[in-house]
Amino acid sequence: MDVHVPQAEEVFPIILTIATGEAGFYHKERIDNHIDEYGKYVKSVMEASKMITAVDYIGAIAKKKQLETMFNEVMNDLDLLLTPTLPALPKRIGEEEVKINGKVEPIFNCMVRYTSYFSLTGHPALSMPVGLSKERLPVGVQLVGNKWEEAKLLKIASTYESRHLSDYHTIEPGEQINL
Repeated sequence: MDVHVPQAEEVFPIILTIATGEAGFYHKERIDNHIDEYGKYVKSVMEASKMITAVDYIGAIAKKKQLETMFNEVMNDLDLLLTPTLPALPKRIGEEEVKINGKVEPIFNCMVRYTSYFSLTGHPALSMPVGLSKERLPVGVQLVGNKWEEAKLLKIASTYESRHLSDYHTIEPGEQINL
């Protein structure tokens, strides 16, 4: 059954606003006194945290609550939602961009596209391997459950793992696998 995840395209700016604002608050003393000790990427996030206004932050929190309510309604009729973990195959360490459907985007955006929604709504989610691509790269799925049903989600994942992935960790490069 196909499921519509409401306003999924709006999640990235919301979670970025919340996470950046909270990181700036939490790390304020270190930002003020030791900003040059952060790496390039983290430093840019910490500096950007100073640009998040209270209006931006409170607006993002309000939108988060709306998305949470909408997704709770989606999950009312489901025990589990299965999604890809990533919209693309993993990339080599150091690659900064990925091309999806002919469009180039930052690798970070790709890496959090499907997972950040549930981080925002607070629904339990886990990622697990399901095999290897033809390029022998790991492919994963994300299982999403209803709130407060982490035990059910873990039981489903454990059952799949014991039935289909018991030998997954022993696969050698170039070896064929049977899932």
